[in-house]
Amino acid sequence: HAGTTIAVETMALHSDLEAMNQVLAGVAKGQRGRLIGGTTRATMLVQAHTLGAASGGLTRVHAGVNPALMARYQALDKDIEHEHDEADKLEKVVHHLEQHGDPKHLLDKVKAAWQQDLRAWASHLAERAELDHQVALAQSARIETLAGVAGEVDIGFGKVVKQLRSGYGAGAFFLDEQGRVVYSAGRNTPHQVV
Repeated sequence: HAGTTIAVETMALHSDLEAMNQVLAGVAKGQRGRLIGGTTRATMLVQAHTLGAASGGLTRVHAGVNPALMARYQALDKDIEHEHDEADKLEKVVHHLEQHGDPKHLLDKVKAAWQQDLRAWASHLAERAELDHQVALAQSARIETLAGVAGEVDIGFGKVVKQLRSGYGAGAFFLDEQGRVVYSAGRNTPHQVV
């Protein structure tokens, strides 16, 4: 696991690699980087000379995933649901006290707690909107191979996973506008849905 980038000089064999930005295999001068077996995850880019090997077992490569971001997103969703439920309950108490009287003088305290929950809920919604923006950026993630794919390789973008069992040459895998995994052998070649 690394902060921003994992740079593999030659090859990673049955490794678990996870980077916040990118994983680059084959960074040593004159080396052809390979990712064979194991799991590789990065938010924006995974690049290798070759993904997989004919006898290397299953190689899993995922781009567009940020485990820390997704964990925060899930926790935030729980917080939003909790704050919303609490605000609903307090609103009902406020209405009850307003309609049936407030002999214990709790209305001001309940209103203050209700407003505090509404502010917390609004703050969490704003944070989720920012996380939505960051998740959307990950939709531009790419998996690039400079030579091709060999053996059993699963590629994934977010929750979309494709099993590659036939050869693909040098090119890039990414999500198109419809959220489908596509392959392109170069800038001026048509995209092929995987």
